[in-house]
Amino acid sequence: MRINILYSYYQMLYDLALATCYSLRKLGIESDVYSPTVSANDKDHVYPEADYYIMLFPREFDNHNIPKYAKKILWFTEPIDFNIGPLGSTYDTYHQTILNNNAYLKGAQGYCDLIISPHIMVTQEAERNNIKMHDTWGVAYDESFTKLDKSKPKRDNDIFFYGGYCDRRQAFFNTFSLPIFHGMCDERIYQDELHRELAKSKILLNIHTYDCKNQYEIMRFILGISEKILIISETIEDSCPLIIGEHFLSLPLGEIQDACEYYLDRDDEREEIVNNAFDYLKINHSIDERVYNFLVANIDYTMERKNLEVEFPKVIHYVK
Repeated sequence: MRINILYSYYQMLYDLALATCYSLRKLGIESDVYSPTVSANDKDHVYPEADYYIMLFPREFDNHNIPKYAKKILWFTEPIDFNIGPLGSTYDTYHQTILNNNAYLKGAQGYCDLIISPHIMVTQEAERNNIKMHDTWGVAYDESFTKLDKSKPKRDNDIFFYGGYCDRRQAFFNTFSLPIFHGMCDERIYQDELHRELAKSKILLNIHTYDCKNQYEIMRFILGISEKILIISETIEDSCPLIIGEHFLSLPLGEIQDACEYYLDRDDEREEIVNNAFDYLKINHSIDERVYNFLVANIDYTMERKNLEVEFPKVIHYVK
């Protein structure tokens, strides 16, 4: 069996795609990770043959580039909200993006064989609107996510934020007086460089792009906890399986600066939270376990558990 993974350039999905591919290989399943390279002939190329293609952040590429007979697994990583109303008289980025997400997920039922979500609230919202979701992969750990020196790293940056700018985030930063190291998407801070910056920082901020009840930046949480940095997040309604207060902080926007000041002055309290979160994630929620359970439930119930010695994958930037 071959299960390939196709993901966009989006920085936080890089680690997830590779770790999932690695888990598949350890189970004896052939697997590679492809990232589309934009070109004038993008409509013409087709990725190599496989039994299945897992598609991450699929709005960034066209599903017709996937081989005709490969079954498609949509790993839908975006927030949705079927309760929002129509657009107003002025252009509303939040409404437009969420409406696009809703429409994309509904349309995906027509060409995807399986649909999975990283967040239980997205799964529940979809199923309330008659969209069949086949599995929920939440926060999970792989050893490849931890790249810092296992000894105590020197954390020179107090506060780190990475992600794209939007009006909502910019409004928050305009009111924030503490220095923040920014690693923005458009500067392509990802892969090893992203891990180095996480390892150098004490606090990782999580500010939502949209004011949406199921907004949950899964990979930001996984990578932050994996590099033992304290996550201070804007309020999250459901952080399953992480526990608010034990594994990270979840606060209204107006309380985040005070929390940062408090924990920057209390190294022992900060490190107790991050160590608890790391141990909890590593022991209880592994990607290997999630991948195996998904395959047994949805693809091959006779599959045996294996842990083969295999090569860690690399991303193949592919245009035929």
